[in-house]
Amino acid sequence: MRKIIVSDVTLRESASSAGHSLSFKEKIEIAKQMDRLHCDVIEMPKIKNTSTDVLLIKTIASLMKHSEIAVDVGYDAAGVETAYNCAKGAKKFSLKVSLPMSAVQMEFKCAKKPPVVLGMVGQLIAECKKYTDNVEFSAEDAVRAERPFLYQAIDEAVKAGAKRVTVCDSEGTMFPSEFGKFVADIYENVPSVKDCILGVEVADTMNMATASVFAAVEAGASQIKATADNFNFPTVERIMKIFTSRGDSIKVSSKLRTTELQRVTGQIKRILK
Repeated sequence: MRKIIVSDVTLRESASSAGHSLSFKEKIEIAKQMDRLHCDVIEMPKIKNTSTDVLLIKTIASLMKHSEIAVDVGYDAAGVETAYNCAKGAKKFSLKVSLPMSAVQMEFKCAKKPPVVLGMVGQLIAECKKYTDNVEFSAEDAVRAERPFLYQAIDEAVKAGAKRVTVCDSEGTMFPSEFGKFVADIYENVPSVKDCILGVEVADTMNMATASVFAAVEAGASQIKATADNFNFPTVERIMKIFTSRGDSIKVSSKLRTTELQRVTGQIKRILK
């Protein structure tokens, strides 16, 4: 039975959602609820307002008993150092390097050309490795990237020391069968990816994200991203329903506490209203 890592992106996504302006206390409560659920990883909001965001992440880091917190490092060495200083008080933490892989997103998000972004993959992961071995590389908009470029970026990430690599269907445009093949093709074309945990993140634009992540799991992925409420991603409730009803048939399971699931997600939904 293969254990699947469940990463919660509720706090990360609520920070960029116009309809959800949460108080400091509410953000802390959401993190505590997901920790109570024994969620494997809780992704922190990106550090934008340095003083406020740093205090939030440091506070959450000190409170987590079971969950790992993941902090995005941004695009430079200073961002890596800031992320580490936020996370270092946690029992478990990871540093996350997130870079766009499609040409349109590279231009829009960081105004860099592909060769420069490729260089940033290794450089940022190497910088993270100065502080921790637990580093994740997230390939944003991976499905719209040129495949040779994407494969090279993933290979660079693994060779630089990333323990987890996440590939994203950021627009949610693939059918589940297509996304499953996309993941299988990565294993076929990037042999080094077998040395790390391959994860997936799928937007629920076409209401098929849950099916897509399980197609990816069947193709070998071992980490999935979900939310406590529907921020255009699969919900933890839907994910866990499939683990409970069909996990045995595909030999996968999760460590999340199903007995706490309804209470925890209900509490978070009330906070997000």
